[in-house]
Amino acid sequence: MELWKSSEPLVLIDLGHGFFTAKFSKEENKIKALHGRPWFIVGHFLSVVAWEPNFAPSIQTMSHSVIWARLPQLPTELYDHLILEKIGNHLGSLLKIDSCTSSTLQGRYARLCVQIPLGYPIKKTIAIGEYIEIVEYKGNIVL
Repeated sequence: MELWKSSEPLVLIDLGHGFFTAKFSKEENKIKALHGRPWFIVGHFLSVVAWEPNFAPSIQTMSHSVIWARLPQLPTELYDHLILEKIGNHLGSLLKIDSCTSSTLQGRYARLCVQIPLGYPIKKTIAIGEYIEIVEYKGNIVL
């Protein structure tokens, strides 16, 4: 309720296998949940999609995964929101820039949360002007 700031009580049904159904009576609350900003709960990405007929949690396959990508030894002049946004979107779909990264408190690496399609090779390097950066991926988060 706090996350989505719904104007109605939230009905959440546990479907098992890490899936939940949220029921909304008001269309605006449903739209906000589906199309609002990327949602994070205690630092973990929450994937929100519209209900599909005949959905079976036990056989559901994931088409995307959310990962944290590290850009080690990124020069401080590249710790710019627009540059980091372009890098994140080059790796996949940028969901979040780590708060330490965005405020340039972290100097050893920049950290970006990106959604990537499964079944395709992950980019291991990215060229940024004169710089070639190695991307490190730390753990998949699938909720």
